[in-house]
Amino acid sequence: MATATFKTSAETISHLIDIWYSELDPIFPTTTNFTAMLNLQPLSVKMLQHSKESGGNPFPFTSSSTDNGPLTLMNIIMSWSDPKDDHNITTIVDRVLERQMEYAKSVDMYHPWLYQNYASEKQDVFGSYGEENVERLRMVARQVDPDGLFQRLQPGYFKLF
Repeated sequence: MATATFKTSAETISHLIDIWYSELDPIFPTTTNFTAMLNLQPLSVKMLQHSKESGGNPFPFTSSSTDNGPLTLMNIIMSWSDPKDDHNITTIVDRVLERQMEYAKSVDMYHPWLYQNYASEKQDVFGSYGEENVERLRMVARQVDPDGLFQRLQPGYFKLF
């Protein structure tokens, strides 16, 4: 899995679909038990506004995020059965992400947020939250878990510290 976020527009989504097929079409015939899914989740302006009104969250949704319209959360999910395909498929995931984010930046549709539950281990989830939000999360973690028990008991995953 891997994720990215961008401002919503028909053109940006259409471009993503073109990237998706251009990267995947060549490998489908040669990859064993390969499944590829592209999940797009809309985040409406109302959803973003209600989040702020309900006390907010640590995500980088500022008034400018909601002023510029809705966001789209992209989730790439792939599975395959043969380890010899690992490198090729992870490279494709990286290329889809890179090409889509380059395009989104070039048309001012980029958004930095990475949804933690969909992120790959290569992605800097907390870096996408912004330093102020990360420091707020760390402050709360120190208050409610001063010994870092929850950080230590959770193997793997993304860590605040």
